[in-house]
Amino acid sequence: MAEEVSNTEVKKCFVVSTRAKGLAGFDKQHFQACLQEIEHKVSNLNYAELDLEIDWPPRRDMLNSKSLRWIFGKCSIDEIGVWVNHEGSGGLPREWCAGSVRDTVQALNENSSRKFSGRASYAISGIKNIAETLVEHRMLSIIVVVSGLWYQRRRAPCKSVKYDIDDGCMRAIALAQCDQEYINAFIGMMKG
Repeated sequence: MAEEVSNTEVKKCFVVSTRAKGLAGFDKQHFQACLQEIEHKVSNLNYAELDLEIDWPPRRDMLNSKSLRWIFGKCSIDEIGVWVNHEGSGGLPREWCAGSVRDTVQALNENSSRKFSGRASYAISGIKNIAETLVEHRMLSIIVVVSGLWYQRRRAPCKSVKYDIDDGCMRAIALAQCDQEYINAFIGMMKG
């Protein structure tokens, strides 16, 4: 069931998730302890302090937009697409990221012996080790927006999807590889 949320909560999710990337490689217990500390610190940040931590202006502008409304709910891995610009998400080959998260996972599975560089080469396996924790912590949810709403990142020949992931591509891919069909998400939509 979806619930309406404030953009402040979405910004806190982004900041918590960004800070938690520094916990890569920790065992589950240590990860959870550090995550709890990060969540506590971020919960005390005000609106302006959150903005200072969102260093990419287009993302900060989107998260501050008065024309968006935000809900917290679940997205199917078939209706969300990963980041696509001059390369694929996290250094994955661009052609692997031209469809839904399910399509990306299928490409990874079909090319499991192929080596690639970039953050995806280590992030996905690390995230899979803490998949249960991701599902349990709201502040580690992915952030998505209605496809094509803010970014022209899903350029042809990308398959049309309902939502573009703004933050959390590696998390979404890892959770899908752990057989999650639906992923917790903060979903941005136009008002009205």
